[in-house]
Amino acid sequence: MTRDYESLSCAETAKLLRAALKRSFPHTKFSVRSDVYANGASIIVEYTGGPPAQEVRQVAGQYAGAGFDGMIDMQYYRSAYIDVDGIVRGHDSEGTADSRGSVPAVHDPQPPGTRKVWFGANYVSVQRRSGGDDE
Repeated sequence: MTRDYESLSCAETAKLLRAALKRSFPHTKFSVRSDVYANGASIIVEYTGGPPAQEVRQVAGQYAGAGFDGMIDMQYYRSAYIDVDGIVRGHDSEGTADSRGSVPAVHDPQPPGTRKVWFGANYVSVQRRSGGDDE
């Protein structure tokens, strides 16, 4: 059986995420670290000052290869469509609704000039610090 997507490593995903953050927030310095462990991987984004964490999460969350539905204690996977610059242009996921969960399926049409990928990090977390204090 052949896959209809390209699988990226956690490090490749972190590189794309770092570039996306730089494009979206050019005046903010981010620390983007990847962590690979048994049965998974994640990326941690840290920064001081700058935009609200929710704005950064909107950009960073597009590069997560999985999500979690706490209503039914279930992880689900998603792939993305990226262009030649690594910008996310859409997603594809079965969600959890078919398993009585709360996350609907997403099947964006593949935009021209994109490739379908699975990001090597299941989760991306964002931590904003303001004057040394966590927010």
